[in-house]
Amino acid sequence: MADFYSNPEAYGEKLQILINQYLNIYNTDGDRVDTLCWTGENFRQLSYNRVFSSKQLGEIKPFKGDIYQAMVADSLTHNKITIIKGSAGTGKSHLALGYLFSLLERGKINQIVIFCNTVATKNSAKLGFYPGSKNEKLLDSQIGNFLASKLGGTIGVEQLIDENKLILLPMSDIRGYDTSGMNAGIYITEA
Repeated sequence: MADFYSNPEAYGEKLQILINQYLNIYNTDGDRVDTLCWTGENFRQLSYNRVFSSKQLGEIKPFKGDIYQAMVADSLTHNKITIIKGSAGTGKSHLALGYLFSLLERGKINQIVIFCNTVATKNSAKLGFYPGSKNEKLLDSQIGNFLASKLGGTIGVEQLIDENKLILLPMSDIRGYDTSGMNAGIYITEA
């Protein structure tokens, strides 16, 4: 550990760490003592106290110091693209949407575009044709339920859609979707 901290840049190359990859450092007792991010030239200290504030979602922050959620929050604020993988209920969507809504409310972006996968869950009953518009169909899916639970019901989601602050699109429409000239945050579920 002393050798690492005396010349950390040499270890970035030696360990073949990818740019924007995180490195957890543990002591001999197995306790994590540090988390760093490789920039390609040096290590950057992880910001553990990242909090995203939003009127829509409240204060969003990593759950009780969860290091992986802290890495997600750090990556969202430092990188143009963040890909998050994890089990259901680990905070992936909550952190990502909290970040996007904090940007929207501070005027850093003008809208949030959500591509959602509307494929039925494996072994679930298929209900067939649903009447209604694209937005009505998408709001009747998993993403609609998720957004409604976070944004105060379907009416709150519909209001954001009507104000053109929220755009819902099925995953099948992602190919060729042009974001040139847009000042938007893109969120892709279940990619």
